Amino acid sequence: MTTTLFALGEETPAKAPRSLMRFWYAYIGAFLAVWAVLIFGFGLRPAVLQQWPIAIVMTLGSLVAGATPMGGGAVSFPFLVLWLHISPNSARNFALVIQALGMTSAMIFIFCRRVPVQRTVLGWTVVGAAAGMFIGTLGIAPHIAPNFVKLTFACMWMSFAILTMAKTGEFCSVVGACPVDSEVPTRKSPLVEITGVGVCPVDTGVAPRKGLLVGISGIGVCPIDRRVAMRAGLLVGITGGIIASIIGVGVEMTLYVVLLLLYRCDLKIAVPTAVSAMAVTSVMGVAGHLALGDIPRDVVMKFLAAGPIVIFGAPIGTYILTVIPRIKTLYVISVLCVLQFIWTLYSLQRTLAEWTFVAVSMALAGTVFFFMYRHGRRESPSAPDSSSMPDSSSMDAAVS
Repeated sequence: MTTTLFALGEETPAKAPRSLMRFWYAYIGAFLAVWAVLIFGFGLRPAVLQQWPIAIVMTLGSLVAGATPMGGGAVSFPFLVLWLHISPNSARNFALVIQALGMTSAMIFIFCRRVPVQRTVLGWTVVGAAAGMFIGTLGIAPHIAPNFVKLTFACMWMSFAILTMAKTGEFCSVVGACPVDSEVPTRKSPLVEITGVGVCPVDTGVAPRKGLLVGISGIGVCPIDRRVAMRAGLLVGITGGIIASIIGVGVEMTLYVVLLLLYRCDLKIAVPTAVSAMAVTSVMGVAGHLALGDIPRDVVMKFLAAGPIVIFGAPIGTYILTVIPRIKTLYVISVLCVLQFIWTLYSLQRTLAEWTFVAVSMALAGTVFFFMYRHGRRESPSAPDSSSMPDSSSMDAAVS
């Protein structure tokens, strides 16, 4: 295992990240050039200007996509389905195409700035998502009634909101980049507890010094066993891919929850990992629907209207994640999840079948989250109770 040390206060290599940013600039430039040709060369400007509402909505959606474990479709889907009364299938396709642009921009931005991610889990999640998207697109999504597509979306994010509001204080206190004090002894692969918050395995032979950041398999990333990462990534990818094939989002939230509940991953590592997974999944989803030929012209016009916004908004959201306290961001997102859940229930017929579906879905999600949380607590016995957690803003300051 290779351990990389970065001294606080020392100047870390800055030229490499700046030189890598040319790939993001190239991506932005290529899109804007193609967009300008389509808008002005093919006379699409009037049709695109008529789609201005979605451009405004995706200003928020792109920031959410980059700064949280929610894809931009988490904002666009309820707006299109509940406000504009567009079919869930078209709303899903729009979510995929706009995320393929915006979240890919965020992913390139993440890697160019060398933001730490759980790379092994991410790789296997993408493999699983390809299978899940294929299975869901061809075998599951066509057979689900539109109302239950809406309820699937609403219940998934309501479950996420409940989890976030209940345990945000605890999760925001887990840091992947652990400051190591000189008095902490080094043994063969020990678990070193730092300030009572979070654990990082420290490799043999590296003498810790006062005020260092220990990076494992990247900057500040606590490693997950490769075989465990493979199994977890494949399961997350298949499950999330099937969900995404129905509602346009799902991989990012599924991966985020697993990293958080099972492995107590730092939010500033879990979120970029989830964003990257959903970016690649969205690209695969768009490729599949292009092959099927079921992306209508209206979706394309909405994409062209919102594209120049999301390509910048998602990376800005990624940057915002590094400067705004995590707990505040997650509470805002939780409120949005609750509001869209109420809005969805209000807009439906509220039949017995729908109420049953909601009750079963919420109970199932709550049960799964509870057992995942318990398992993660057992595997991380040194994790403190949420009642004894330090303020998350102070933790953000400590690791920024």
